[in-house]
Amino acid sequence: AEYMGIIAEFNMASSRSSASSDESSSSSTESSSEEERKHRKRDKEKKSKKKTHRKDKKSKKSHKSRKDKKKKKDRSKDKEKPLASTSTYGKYGIIRESDLFMKREEFELWLREVKSTSTEMMSHYEERKFYAEYMEDYNTATLPHKKYYNLQAYEAKKAGKSNAKRSIKRSAAEANLNDEELRKLEIKRMRDERKLKEVQDAYSAMDREKVVAMREQEQLRAQMQHHWRTGNIEEALKIQERLAPSQTGNTVSMPLGAAAIPTSAADE
Repeated sequence: AEYMGIIAEFNMASSRSSASSDESSSSSTESSSEEERKHRKRDKEKKSKKKTHRKDKKSKKSHKSRKDKKKKKDRSKDKEKPLASTSTYGKYGIIRESDLFMKREEFELWLREVKSTSTEMMSHYEERKFYAEYMEDYNTATLPHKKYYNLQAYEAKKAGKSNAKRSIKRSAAEANLNDEELRKLEIKRMRDERKLKEVQDAYSAMDREKVVAMREQEQLRAQMQHHWRTGNIEEALKIQERLAPSQTGNTVSMPLGAAAIPTSAADE
């Protein structure tokens, strides 16, 4: 009986120890699984952080590249942009109200061809108004044709082109002529060229003072015509005396449509 009791106690003790060992092993298993979960979680967080970091890097790079591209595009646009309209201001020179008489010829041509009118059909106020418009277009280089800036230069250039065309036509016609006629034409052409060169040399040899004097005379004639139109006879007579001081006679020349006035009556 004692022996059986000892065996029973031993069995109970062993069962208790096995139960405690099972509990400890289960608890250790649970703790290890918990640690593994935490470790996995940390790994996921690290990976997500790395991903976000890469995305941020990429977005920064793309943003930077977009900025650089935009800057390059802006620079290329700036290079391709035409010059500002201010660059054309004064391209053909600057004129003022006091230059009306100097630009009278170009101004009247502009009135006839662009505005379909003339100074003879308008008052002094209207003439000044039209000249202000012409002056603005002149200074901003927006007149419809180059001849309205400098008529003499335009006509000289045009004459040169027409002479070149004539020479081409003449050369084509000469191809059908015999040698004798060609020689005569060559001699004549050489004479014409020599005469033209002499005229050009004489013109280029003229003193600057003579050229200025000629321009002053042209301006005085324009002023005189203006005074005749506006009825300022006294000023017109003074200018006529300046233009022809040696001229004598009882009458003075006036524009078409105006009657001749004796000089004595005009002086009164």
